[in-house]
Amino acid sequence: MNRLEIPGYYYDEDKKKYFKIEASRTAPISAAWSASSVKRRQLETHEAEARRKRLARDAGRIRRARILHEPLAGGCFLRREIGQQQKQAYSPSLEDARRESWAQGLRNKGDIRLWPDLGDAAGAGVTLMYIGGQDERSGLGVCYAALDDDSLMSSYIPRNDRDEIDFREAAVKYRNTDFKPTAETTHTPQLSSLKYHAPSHKMLVTSRQPGHPAGIGIFTPRLQMPGDGDDPSLLPLWRLGDDSSFTVFGGLPSAFKGAVVNTCAPAPASSRFICVAGTNMGIFTHHEQHDRTRLCWLTSFPPNHNAGKPYRQRRGGGTTHDDHRTFIPDDFYMKESHGEIFALDFLAQNPADVIIAAGRSRDICLIDTRCPEDEWTYIQHNSSVAHVRSVGNYEVLAAGPRSSMAIYDVRYNRYSPYQNNNRSTYTSSGGPSAGSSSAGSARRNHHQHRRAKDGSNRSSKLLPAVAKSSAVPVVEFPEYKNDPYLLHIGFDVLDHKDGGIVAAAHDDGAVGLYSLKSGRRLRVPAFDDKHNTGGGNNSVVKSLMFQTMPGDVHPSLFIGRGTKIEKFSFGRAFKRKGGGVVEGLED
Repeated sequence: MNRLEIPGYYYDEDKKKYFKIEASRTAPISAAWSASSVKRRQLETHEAEARRKRLARDAGRIRRARILHEPLAGGCFLRREIGQQQKQAYSPSLEDARRESWAQGLRNKGDIRLWPDLGDAAGAGVTLMYIGGQDERSGLGVCYAALDDDSLMSSYIPRNDRDEIDFREAAVKYRNTDFKPTAETTHTPQLSSLKYHAPSHKMLVTSRQPGHPAGIGIFTPRLQMPGDGDDPSLLPLWRLGDDSSFTVFGGLPSAFKGAVVNTCAPAPASSRFICVAGTNMGIFTHHEQHDRTRLCWLTSFPPNHNAGKPYRQRRGGGTTHDDHRTFIPDDFYMKESHGEIFALDFLAQNPADVIIAAGRSRDICLIDTRCPEDEWTYIQHNSSVAHVRSVGNYEVLAAGPRSSMAIYDVRYNRYSPYQNNNRSTYTSSGGPSAGSSSAGSARRNHHQHRRAKDGSNRSSKLLPAVAKSSAVPVVEFPEYKNDPYLLHIGFDVLDHKDGGIVAAAHDDGAVGLYSLKSGRRLRVPAFDDKHNTGGGNNSVVKSLMFQTMPGDVHPSLFIGRGTKIEKFSFGRAFKRKGGGVVEGLED
């Protein structure tokens, strides 16, 4: 409430009283109610208010110089001259200069429309895609994409000398090639993943439809060889649309019809597997042995949901389906790796033997195929994990709901939940903690573990060791936005040798590029308003991918926006005027 101004009186804020203003010649020297003191305070108050208004007005007039936003000149070399600290958020480090330059150099190079009849149909969107850039002979890229997890289409990706997608020019150059979108009759409903296994030249598809045979669908794109007199540079290497080789390998036991495949990850050339697949009951592998294709459970066989009790292991050690983990031991308990698996990858430091798995639980499992399941270690993320990737030799990138995306070092922050039941065993480095260092505690935990395995103490099943807290990340991404529980959302990583950038879709429809070094969001002027600020939850990008096209030095970013796939590449911008092409840089 404003105080009342009474002429000839002074209001003391401390004493909450009015005092009559006294002439300076009769009032004490330091009196607050003297006429000179009251006048001085009024002038000071007026000047302070005028200064506050001036600063507020000038705040909207002063802008940073444009050069300070440039990653090289302003971000690195002028930092010392302007007294800028490296820790400031808008100041990219020297390590991020190359990433920042690449992101700012991206330009829109056209789009691919596999469903031209639909146009920009509301609600329809590209949910899965694979972009291939292996055809160095003709320079054509290939694109496989699914609309709403159902309609699988394919097309070539022709480019002109300006690196723009140009179907008109390609129709003149490649006269014997049909550039119309081709339907791939794979007959796989509710597609959950679409991947390419380069060592065997096979496309891998999986389905999440309940009741559909849980397995891996495989088709091999045919390779075209030029005939006598043909120009090899005008003949595409891949022949699209010919999927007569499509085969579904489903060797999982029929008793577990509730199993659905959420994702699969193609294995590297050094691995003995073709791929690993994550289901709602665990993980199984697909590999070939002695000219036979086999599906085997990598995790312990899941419990039988159709029967009244789980399978028991035979005393004689027999197995079925050529699977040494077909039967459930007596001490079966639901582990983290038996829940729903949404993301899989192979650790770069040892891709032949170590697999990274994550899903609905917060745990990221490091699966060493050379060790028993009880010796696998875990890292705990801040939320469920929708995507996981190996970046660098020992780093793992995880992203999921609650806007949580972080990088962890697998050499630290690990725990083994099945070693004992002591609540003090979790450490940030994976080593023994102070609460479990005594020999007596170790012996008690050992005997408790033995009793649980022998079945003598059935009521106390071996549970995860502690009420765990989230691991300490190496790098965090505070600007990543995925507050709702969106698990099917666009995500891809450009590894360290190509720049160390992660592209992640946001829950509002935007797409962000982030540095794997610092976690900063990179500025991309080529992205329009939909990519930068989003268009609402109905426009969430569910599929995007990095790929280096034939003959290119830098990779391109492909984003599935609605029913079209947009291409962004590093280079100059070209403006079309009157049917011609005029080269020019954007302002």
